Amino acid sequence: MTAEFVRDAAMTAAVLGFFAMGWFGWAQEDPPKRRKKWLVSGSVLATLVLVAAGLLSWTIWNTGTALDRDTSVLFGQVDGLLSVRPPVSDRVTATLGYYADELAELGGLQHGR
Repeated sequence: MTAEFVRDAAMTAAVLGFFAMGWFGWAQEDPPKRRKKWLVSGSVLATLVLVAAGLLSWTIWNTGTALDRDTSVLFGQVDGLLSVRPPVSDRVTATLGYYADELAELGGLQHGR
């Protein structure tokens, strides 16, 4: 992956590190003994990724991002709709996936398969 905006890549890494930390922690509830050290290592690594990416994104917060004013508003509206009710979000996600090419053309983006 190449990111045009480092801040976006750093925030993505921070979010993924946060969730990985949770997943590895959850998996440590009652694992086989031979897997415990790998799960602890995963938790530690995820925590390091979260902290490093969070600090990086904090230090470069005023740099560019892919979310300009127009896309931020649209992103917020779609995200809000997807968070309202799962049945609604399932239909919206399916519709957006079905019409991805048309939406990409509408937004002036190239969407390849």
